[in-house]
Order: sequence, then C-alpha cells, then structure tokens
Amino acid sequence: MTLFIGEREITPTIITQGGGSADKYKVGDRVNDDSNNPVGTVSSIFFGENNKHYAVVCLDAEHRLWGGKYSDSNTQISSIPLYQDYNKYSNTDSATKNTTAILGQLSSTGCSHCRSKSFTIDGVTYYGQLPNLNELFQICILKDIINSNDPTISSYNSQKIPTSAVDFASGSSCVWSSTQRAWNGAFGLTPSGEYFSSSLSRTTAGFIIPVLEIPLEN
Repeated sequence: MTLFIGEREITPTIITQGGGSADKYKVGDRVNDDSNNPVGTVSSIFFGENNKHYAVVCLDAEHRLWGGKYSDSNTQISSIPLYQDYNKYSNTDSATKNTTAILGQLSSTGCSHCRSKSFTIDGVTYYGQLPNLNELFQICILKDIINSNDPTISSYNSQKIPTSAVDFASGSSCVWSSTQRAWNGAFGLTPSGEYFSSSLSRTTAGFIIPVLEIPLEN
C-alpha cells in the first residue's frame, strides 16, 4: 500500500523480524496472554530509540475506542519532537515514550484509554500505548490481516481497523497516532483510509487503536 504525508508519497517498509530473540514474534502472529486469552496481532517490529527491537502488537477490536482525543488541549508536548518537515520524520520515538510524555503533561482520553489496557505475557505486564506514526502506518498496511485474525470482530465489528470512510464512526475524524505534527496538531489517519492530515487539531475526536511494545532483546 502507498500512503501519503501531505503530498509526499511514501511506501513504508515492514520489518518482518527484529534482532535478539525476535524469532519469538513475527508480523502477523497472534499473541495471547499468560491465561491464554487473545490479545492482538503483531503488526510490525519497531526499532526504538534505545537501539532495541520491539514486537508491536495491535490490540484486538474489543480494546479500541471511538471518540478519543490526542489530548484535551492544543498545547505542544515539550518532551517529544515536532515533525513539521515530513522528509525528516523519524520512527525512533516509541509509542511508550510518546504516550508517557502526553499523559505527563496533559489529560488525554485517547492515551488514558490505551494505558487502561494491561496484559501479562511471559510473566511481564505490558500496558497499551498510542502508536507512533510509523506503527500506525504498518497497522494500516496490514489492516485486512489484522481484521481477519481478530476473534472479537464479530462482537465489535464497528471497531475493526477502518478500510474506508464508511467504517468511521459518526463524529470521528481520524485514527490517532502519538506523533506530533505541529505545536497545536498531530498526525492522524483520515476517513479516506490513505491520507495523513497535517492540520488535525489535537482535540479532534478520533479512533484509538492501542498497541503493546514487547521488547525482543535484553
């Protein structure tokens, strides 16, 4: 799939496996918690700012939220970068770092919803995060696989990964990422299903898709 940031066409590359013990998780794998309850689908392998690989797990439909906001104020988050120049976007700012920074400075229905989700996997408890822009790209690319793998879709069909404008809930204008675009805006996937807006107000109601970031190496 080709996506666009503003008018710049990009084709993100999916890393199908990372370093360390990455063979444990590959893109498309299903992940269960320690009680064997389904959690979500591995949507990408993320290489973080601490030079570690993480399996990014897109949580199933039952864990998502329509109507969440990036933040309840248009104030810039001081501890994470702005990406006003699309060509300089870097994916090294993890969802965990971004979500922590947003909640540390402002109230956010979207980030608070993500953090309310917790799962114990291999004895470690992981909390939901609002995906960064690159992680959200990968979710969009794999949306058909993620939707088809999800055992909760039958009960939460309205919360599947949007595949077109008709899948967007009334009053919701985007799917939010945790990446800042400008001092008063952030990146979100619009109802076209392929375009990222450069001017979405942080207080816009949107769709929240929490992810887990599970480290693949010590």
